[in-house]
Amino acid sequence: LPDSPFTVPRGSAMFEPSLTRQRDKDAARTRTLFSPTLIRIGLADTWELRLSGDGFVNQQTVGNRVTGLGDSTIGFKKHLCASRNGGPALGIIVQTSVPTARRGLGSGRMEPFASLNLGQQLWGGWSTEVNFGGSLLNGAPNKKRFLQGNLLYVVERNLGKGWGFFVHGQYDAPSAPGT
Repeated sequence: LPDSPFTVPRGSAMFEPSLTRQRDKDAARTRTLFSPTLIRIGLADTWELRLSGDGFVNQQTVGNRVTGLGDSTIGFKKHLCASRNGGPALGIIVQTSVPTARRGLGSGRMEPFASLNLGQQLWGGWSTEVNFGGSLLNGAPNKKRFLQGNLLYVVERNLGKGWGFFVHGQYDAPSAPGT
């Protein structure tokens, strides 16, 4: 999901666990189940520390299965400005993955990432968040590094009493070196 431009309040922490299933259309028909988790800690009024990771990973291909802990990530988010005159709120995230995964489950190298995060209230309880980012990744199978740009978006509607509805998507380009 896209990240909002807002940080958690100073002295607060937020725990965001999830469960993700991924299917790749590669020759090995890779299927991955993992439990990404993010911990956000408010350091100051507009700064947060971000600690995250892929959590427990179960990756299956034709004839092979690998399980264990995935890579970890450390970074910071800075809330730049609130919405003014109908414009979006802005934030920025800078982080890097740390190669802590079991062999075969991570990239094996640090992979830096940065994004500009926009948040905009629309009308009638609707809002949107958009992230424009880039990562320096390790490409398989030769581990050649490449720059990947990404766009994440969500449109959401607050239904009240803690309930909401959202639709999100992501586009990454290129998906591998030379593509």
